[in-house]
Amino acid sequence: MQDPQVIRDAFTERFGARPRMMVRAPGRVNLIGEHTDYNEGFVFPIAIDRETFVAARSRPDHTIRTYSAQFEQEDSFEIGAVERNPTQNWANYVRGMIKGLLARDLPIIGADLLISSDVPIGSGLSSSAALEVAVGYAVQLLNNINLLGEELALLAQGAENSFVGVQCGIMDQFIAALGRADHALLIDCRDLSYRPVPIPPDVRIIVCDSGVHHNLGNSGYNERRAACNEAVRLLKKRMPRIGALRDVSPTDLAANADLLPPEILARARHVVSENQRTLAAAAALERADLAT
Repeated sequence: MQDPQVIRDAFTERFGARPRMMVRAPGRVNLIGEHTDYNEGFVFPIAIDRETFVAARSRPDHTIRTYSAQFEQEDSFEIGAVERNPTQNWANYVRGMIKGLLARDLPIIGADLLISSDVPIGSGLSSSAALEVAVGYAVQLLNNINLLGEELALLAQGAENSFVGVQCGIMDQFIAALGRADHALLIDCRDLSYRPVPIPPDVRIIVCDSGVHHNLGNSGYNERRAACNEAVRLLKKRMPRIGALRDVSPTDLAANADLLPPEILARARHVVSENQRTLAAAAALERADLAT
């Protein structure tokens, strides 16, 4: 667990004054619902106790200065000229959020930001989404902007898709913005409706490090997403009603499997069956039926 006072002191030492505010956003674990979010399906994540803090104060100019305690690096840019940082990829998540806010014609002033995170990078715990959402909360509070949690999540997803270049779904940013203690969140990634599901008080969820490094940018994630889109394109030849793999039942897929190359069929089969498993898991947890 991080000590907020240590973070405040680090900000003061770095920028010469106390921060005006400090916000945080959690990492996450997805209980079930893998590769379903970008197929307009269902996911069932929980927020975890690892989180990203952002200490912040406004500046009298149009400069955003950001310091990452994790990387021990500083990034600085002008609000009117937000471009990618070619050497510090972590900074692009910050820059992408600023650019997304500006694209909505929201007034942004300069700021000093200090980022401190204990969400492990590359562990599949959505450190990037926690960073995006925490930065978004800090900047909107500094500028008296009132975005709903859903709006902030969509803005963060857009930053990662358009600015960073990772075609992630909405799940990671959504749980970072809207997660609540002692609850999982069943999210419908088509209409963004969601339902908190209590975790029984006698249940403990243990997160273990598998030792497998995870990076959406070079993990084949974009290729998997493209394969799912191709499955929809091919299946629409016989099922023009579908808009995503969310609309395909196991029976539909079995009846039209001949349309899909083997690898694409395997990707589609996982998504179609995973949606059913996710809904069943949420219903079981609501009943406190852990055996199921």
